[in-house]
Amino acid sequence: MRLLHTSDWHLGHTLYDVSRDAEHAAFLDWLLETLEAQSVDALLVAGDIFDTANPSAEAQAAWYQFVAKARRRMPRLDVVVIGGNHDSAARLDAPDPLFAALGVHVVGGLPRARGAMDQERLLVPLHDAKGRVGAWVAAVPYLRPRTCRPCPGTWATGWWRVRAVYAEVLAAARRRRQAGQALVAMGHCYMTGTELSALSERKILGGNQHALPVDLFPDDVAYAALGHLHKAQRVGGREGCVTAARRCPCRCRKRATGIRCCWWSWKATRCARCNPCPCPGPRTWCACLRGTRRPWTRC
Repeated sequence: MRLLHTSDWHLGHTLYDVSRDAEHAAFLDWLLETLEAQSVDALLVAGDIFDTANPSAEAQAAWYQFVAKARRRMPRLDVVVIGGNHDSAARLDAPDPLFAALGVHVVGGLPRARGAMDQERLLVPLHDAKGRVGAWVAAVPYLRPRTCRPCPGTWATGWWRVRAVYAEVLAAARRRRQAGQALVAMGHCYMTGTELSALSERKILGGNQHALPVDLFPDDVAYAALGHLHKAQRVGGREGCVTAARRCPCRCRKRATGIRCCWWSWKATRCARCNPCPCPGPRTWCACLRGTRRPWTRC
């Protein structure tokens, strides 16, 4: 089974008041071609589809056009998307009835029903080329403090609340999966043992006090598809716990380090390989450096 993991598209982003729409369009075209050429079974997008909670009409159109094209060209492709800290959870969840009919699973915010988590929306089956369920995804979106509250009858503070959410969702996934089916987790979070993307203007709120331990994902989690840090890297040295990179850098001098593509072994419930998938480079930018003798420099 083959899946492609990406994150942090930030559609609608502008750099020094310059639109990035052309770059994002080129990336989305490349992504469609790659998904089709590599016969990918599932696409996982780990948060921050949009750059702001109120994206432009053009940014929303780019997202909807991508979904429509992906469904037309690859009817059997499983698409799982979670909301990030830059996304509006309500905006991502609003088209859910339409996306559900198209087989696209989007979880903008932590769903709750009568005070408890709605596990039905957080658990997504992934299918192989023959239509068989090969894995179950715990699609946990970015957990905001106001939504990541203890379940009724429990008490927890800080990152223990996050741990409680993942523990509950993963336990439900274990009850559903059958022999030979892998367990996958998704998240948009800051993990310990990771590096921030250098020179980014996107600061991580709270620093290490909000960093989550890698043991948040037990050993039976074959792959953890993460986003938020804008830099492709393994978390805690684990092969199957990966943060994807942002494709179009948010700042000059900030290089995109590629999207991660992972191949699953069908005979086992472990990650067989996790290789970076080469992407086309972004445009060349020029910046004016004040106070220097060289007014222009290549970024």
